Amino acid sequence: MSHKEDLIDYMQGLDVIDCHEHLRPERDRVAREVDVLTLVSLYAFVDTLSAGLPQEGIKTAVGNNLFLDLSVPLEERWRKSWPYLRHVKYGSYYRPTAIALRDIYGIDDLNEDTWREATRRIREANTPGIYTRILRDRCRIKTCLVQNGQIENQDPADLMTPVFSQMNVYQPPLNGMAEQLGKQYNTEVADLDGYLAVLKRHLEDARAKGAAGFKMGGIVVDPPDMAAAREAFKTMLAGGQSREPQAAPERARATQILLSAVLDQIIAWCGEWDWPVAVHLGIWNDFRRMQPQNMLDLLPRHPGTRFELYHLGMPFAREAIFLAKNFPNAHLNLCWTYAVSEEITRRSINEIIDAVPVNKVFAFGADYIWAVENVYGHMVMARETMAEALADRIERDLIDMADAKHICRLWFHDNPARFYGLAM
Repeated sequence: MSHKEDLIDYMQGLDVIDCHEHLRPERDRVAREVDVLTLVSLYAFVDTLSAGLPQEGIKTAVGNNLFLDLSVPLEERWRKSWPYLRHVKYGSYYRPTAIALRDIYGIDDLNEDTWREATRRIREANTPGIYTRILRDRCRIKTCLVQNGQIENQDPADLMTPVFSQMNVYQPPLNGMAEQLGKQYNTEVADLDGYLAVLKRHLEDARAKGAAGFKMGGIVVDPPDMAAAREAFKTMLAGGQSREPQAAPERARATQILLSAVLDQIIAWCGEWDWPVAVHLGIWNDFRRMQPQNMLDLLPRHPGTRFELYHLGMPFAREAIFLAKNFPNAHLNLCWTYAVSEEITRRSINEIIDAVPVNKVFAFGADYIWAVENVYGHMVMARETMAEALADRIERDLIDMADAKHICRLWFHDNPARFYGLAM
């Protein structure tokens, strides 16, 4: 048996903490009419747009696109998508689906001859227990840290641990959130201090109900100017900001001042509560907005807050690695990276081990909404990629097999379990 095969075999027996999902509760998935395009409706759909799928007259939003649009007959959706799907079948975004179709549904290749049978088998399996069968039985996942817009009523509760992910609590305009939280806590929110008071109660309630951490985007967070933020909040509530084009720079400055004041305060609370902060960095739309360099001032400003840096900040993986190397409160999460690029991730694993203490890295999170099958496909990719990188280090006499297995156990289970305080 090769080093790679030995490591894959070892990882197949490890319990796993899935560090990032957007999976809807199982009851929602089972109630949904699914088909073969459900499995390619997220990242592979984005690649079909890149391949040239015409966008006029179709839905293109994440989570609400042509592949999920049940108002369009499946035959028509397939006819429109297949000429472009066939061009993205060789990339990492598509591969989790290919693996899931092969191993779960016995479909070796998705094509014009097999899509109907694939759909039949997917629909036949869409029954209660599908999450347990795939996540627990196939993947050995103990729990998934999910960001599906709710804290309570996860399903199944033992497999779904919520993370607070309401970014609208800190992203202006905050009028609607101020009104909502004011009603929720039976108080009038008249100023920024009043908003922060109800927001703190809202976050404390989420923690009490089981939220394991707080999610933010890796945007620039300036040192808070509370006096200016109070004025910006007051102007916002009064509807006093001009919508004229010449007022846009002033509006942008006020937005940044208010956002920074609120988000910086949340991060400070997270430090007081020892509540981890998960940070989306890098890829998606204009990935310059959430590049790892944005954390360079924030990390030392909140040394008592523990941060988890998502996606290696791809395509800025090295920058993210050196954040984790240089700052004790920065940890790396390889969630989604295998599907973004197996090759970048494989090389990055070696660079991470070169630079970062091994107790600061989390190996897995698949990052799906409806396609729970793809979590399994992504897990296969993660094990293969990890095994290839570690086998390479063994062959270069940098580590031995015991070291490699120790790293796997830390990254797939022990590190995230300890970081999130999960008793498992």
